Amino acid sequence: MKIKAKIYKKSSTGKWTLNYIEPKTEKRVRKSFNIKRAASVYLDELQNSLIQKKRNRDQDKAKLGSIIDSYIEKYPESSFLKVKFYVELFRGKFGKENPKKITPTVLQEWLIEIRKEYNLSVKTLGNMKGQLQVIFTHMKREGYIAANPFKKIKFRNRIDVYRRNKLSQEDMKKIFENLYYYSPYFLYRFIYVMYYTGMTKIELARVKHEHFDYEAKRINIVSPRAGFVRSFVIEDHVAELLKGQPKRNEYLMTNRLGRVIDTNHICRHLRRFRERYPDTPDFNMDSIRNAFAFHFLERGRTLTDLSVILGHSNRDHTVRLYGRPRRIFLQNEAATNELIMSADWGIEVTD
Repeated sequence: MKIKAKIYKKSSTGKWTLNYIEPKTEKRVRKSFNIKRAASVYLDELQNSLIQKKRNRDQDKAKLGSIIDSYIEKYPESSFLKVKFYVELFRGKFGKENPKKITPTVLQEWLIEIRKEYNLSVKTLGNMKGQLQVIFTHMKREGYIAANPFKKIKFRNRIDVYRRNKLSQEDMKKIFENLYYYSPYFLYRFIYVMYYTGMTKIELARVKHEHFDYEAKRINIVSPRAGFVRSFVIEDHVAELLKGQPKRNEYLMTNRLGRVIDTNHICRHLRRFRERYPDTPDFNMDSIRNAFAFHFLERGRTLTDLSVILGHSNRDHTVRLYGRPRRIFLQNEAATNELIMSADWGIEVTD
């Protein structure tokens, strides 16, 4: 909408007059100025004010779904679309809402709801937050909201360690039994070494033959950037298994083609394994490492030893993860998320 206006100079006074129609009242208004530039600036301010008021009215009526549509149309390659499942969940809940009604408390309630329904981890929620913040940043920049409500949402890291650790020592025996029949030379050996050493999948995939001392039965973990990181002794049966690994290249663990193992390769094998052996206790790479830690302590070892093996820079971090009295959750198979989690399910709203 444009204001109908005219700027002219009155010969009788020598001043410049701004003559325009007020859009709200539709009445004619005249204002005098000493110079023409002052009249032009005033008219521009009126025009901008009118545009902003119209924009504010449109934003007050805007729905999140339409904002998302226009954003996707304008930025089809945005990271907001990285995981479409997150977008579908978010839009399904708030698509018909005005963005100003989405407060941190409303977001917290929604995150708790989907965490219960889909059994999401803190890491997944963190990834979801990072992705959805893109649209909130866009809405703040365009004036739909004054602040990003996701900024006040915080997650308590590692609270899921106790929830994910569902694996007893009997569960591990069942897992290894099925893995041996499915993939005795690759997946079985890889997870077996992970469970008995506590290494992450990335660390194990990057261990080279030169990092394994066969005589001392010791593995040295070496970071490409930081160099030597830590060293620990392994059990006899693990050392014997590693000694039998064929030397196809410089890496200790390789796939059947002798190539470096990548995480996607392992994930594909695990999906096929679960399809073939559906009765196997549910597990992932994180739960294998957590099972190692809890079973390590159950065998009478100390938190200090565990901290060294896991590579934690601070012993307090190990205590916080595995030193609390959570034995009830290790032994009680019927423990539910409500028992393990706090009331806010690890999702906090900060000031």
